[in-house]
Amino acid sequence: MIEQRPKELDETEQRAKGYLRDAMTVPSAPPLTGYRLRLRVWQYPAFEAYRSWSVFELHRRREPALVVVRQVTWDRMHDCQRLRDPLLGLQEGFHSHPKIELRDRALDEAELAARLAAARTIPVSILAGESSITLDGVMFGYEERDGSPRLQWCCDGPAEWREFTTWAREMMRWLHEICGV
Repeated sequence: MIEQRPKELDETEQRAKGYLRDAMTVPSAPPLTGYRLRLRVWQYPAFEAYRSWSVFELHRRREPALVVVRQVTWDRMHDCQRLRDPLLGLQEGFHSHPKIELRDRALDEAELAARLAAARTIPVSILAGESSITLDGVMFGYEERDGSPRLQWCCDGPAEWREFTTWAREMMRWLHEICGV
C-alpha cells in the first residue's frame, strides 16, 4: 500500500486551521451553548505550535454577561513529523486528525472591557505602507464578530499599525497567561 502522506498532511493542516478559526467546531470541545463569539486573536509561528484565542460571551437577563476564552493549540510540528517520519507514523498513525489541545477559562468582563476600550482609541490605517516578503516569521491576527474587519500581519506588521499590533500582542499574552500555559 502506498502512503498518501502529502494528502494527509494537507488534510490535517486544513482541519487544524478550521479548528483554530472556529473553536466551537473542535470535536473534543465542551459545548458553549448560548455563547457568541466576541473576538478572536491568533499567533501562527513558523516552527512552533499555532494558537488562537476565541473570546465568547453569554448574555443573561438582568445579570452580567459570562465571558470565557477558549485557547486552541495545534502542535503543528508534531503532526508534520508524524506524517513524514515512517517510524513515528507507524507508531501514532498516518491519519489526518491534528494534535489539538483546548483550554477554556473564565475571563473578568471588566478587565476585558477595559482592554477593548483601549483598543478603540487606536487608529489603524487600512492602507498600509510598504509590503515585504517574510520567511519563517510569525503570522498574527485579530477579528471580531459580525463581519468586522479581519486584520492579519506578519512579524511586527506595517509600521502604521505598530500601536495596534502592540496592543494585540499584549491581548494575546494576557489570554495566554489566563489559560495557564
